[in-house]
Amino acid sequence: MIIHNKIIMSSKANKYTYPALLLTKMAKMVKITANNNIMNTPNNTFKIIPLLAIILVISGCSLGEEKIVEEKISRTDESIESSTENLKIVETIQTKNFTPNLNITANGTVESEEITIVQPEIAGRITNLKVKIGDVVKENQILATLGDSLSTDVSDIQNQASQNALEISKQAQELTEYSTIQSMNLAQRNLKLSEEAYKNSYQNIINTQNAFELQYDQANITIDNAELAYDQAKKAYKNATDATKSQLKLQRDLAENQLEQAETALDQLNANFSSQMSQLEYAMTAAETQYQNAQTQIESTYANLSLQKLQSESQLNQAQQGASISRANSNRKQITAQISGTITKVNVKENNLVTPGQAIIEIQNTKNLVVKTYISAENAALITKNDTVTIQTSGKKLQGKISYIATVLDPQTKKVEVKISLPKANVIVGAEAKVIFEPKTQNPLVPLNAVSIVNGKHALKVLEDNKVEIKEVTLGNLLNEYVEILEGITPTDEIIITTNTFLDEGETVKKQ
Repeated sequence: MIIHNKIIMSSKANKYTYPALLLTKMAKMVKITANNNIMNTPNNTFKIIPLLAIILVISGCSLGEEKIVEEKISRTDESIESSTENLKIVETIQTKNFTPNLNITANGTVESEEITIVQPEIAGRITNLKVKIGDVVKENQILATLGDSLSTDVSDIQNQASQNALEISKQAQELTEYSTIQSMNLAQRNLKLSEEAYKNSYQNIINTQNAFELQYDQANITIDNAELAYDQAKKAYKNATDATKSQLKLQRDLAENQLEQAETALDQLNANFSSQMSQLEYAMTAAETQYQNAQTQIESTYANLSLQKLQSESQLNQAQQGASISRANSNRKQITAQISGTITKVNVKENNLVTPGQAIIEIQNTKNLVVKTYISAENAALITKNDTVTIQTSGKKLQGKISYIATVLDPQTKKVEVKISLPKANVIVGAEAKVIFEPKTQNPLVPLNAVSIVNGKHALKVLEDNKVEIKEVTLGNLLNEYVEILEGITPTDEIIITTNTFLDEGETVKKQ
């Protein structure tokens, strides 16, 4: 409330100083009014104009009029103050500076990621128990031995028989392989010999053909020469005189005889060539047949040997499988650790009889611990695998990482199971733990109760020049008491978060 100090008029000089003091006071009133945001409100602008008019008139007021003026100023001041007090006060935030706590808290339990129950596979009596609670064991380490029972004795006998059968099968396979090699070598040698015979017969045909062609050409040359000599002798005899005719006749007859001999030699050459070719072709056919038979023999030998080898290998495999099964059954007398870890339970003693499937020892891998917890499906959507999580357990505060997020709801809790892997630390298995998730988002956040429904759509009320403006927005994920805003506002918007006051669009309000 604006308070006016009383001014005491002690002398005539105050007649002139009072307006000046009053002008100063009125200027302060204008400043106070502006600070109260009245200057920016159309409803109150008219109240400033009379105030300025009063200031202009004061300088001409007499002392008698001063009291009246002061009363008017007081009434104006009270009117301004009353108008300011009637404005609704709202609280606002800017998303660029708003960083709420989004942590999600849940309760969980420390568990081993690997828990194995050791169970015998055959019945027997424990003849040697090698571990106790608290012992650290390695994978495949022998924990106990079974014996002194019908099952273990039968297992030993079967194992020995299977080993003997396996040894016999190995020897039989070695003999089969040796026989296979010998048979294949013989078949390959026969094939090679027949192939060489075929090649030789073929080459003989080629050589005979080449020799015939050469002899044939020479025989034709001889015939050509004989025909030429005969023609010349006939011509000379025809044109001869009586004195030379007798001698030329002898030459003609000799030339004719030589021509006949040349033709006879050619005929003999053809006959000899045909005979030789028939013999060579027969030999080549025989060699080809022998080669084909050798190929058939080697294929048959290979097929028979493959069958024998297959049968031998099958027998050997059966013997090996039988030996492996028998050996495995015999080895089942040795109860071993499936994982490396710490013995947490021992449910038997030496000389106890055990049955297949009986839980006799428990092993936990305490090096790989996790915290198992359950959260709502809505919160599960805000976290991802490998997110860092704060764990409080056994008086310690640790940082773990999310290693598993279930894809279906747990049927009992109706929530999502989450596992957080723990660093190597001295943490007690089975201890309760407090889990603090810290979801992150790049989108601006506002309190959920600041969101309104306007015309069936989500909206926020924003303060703009002391007036309420409604902006339609698109919502994202719900994070505790806050919600993401995907679209509709800027980082500098003044979001009204006051919820106990009804506000209309365009209404003038006062910021807290």
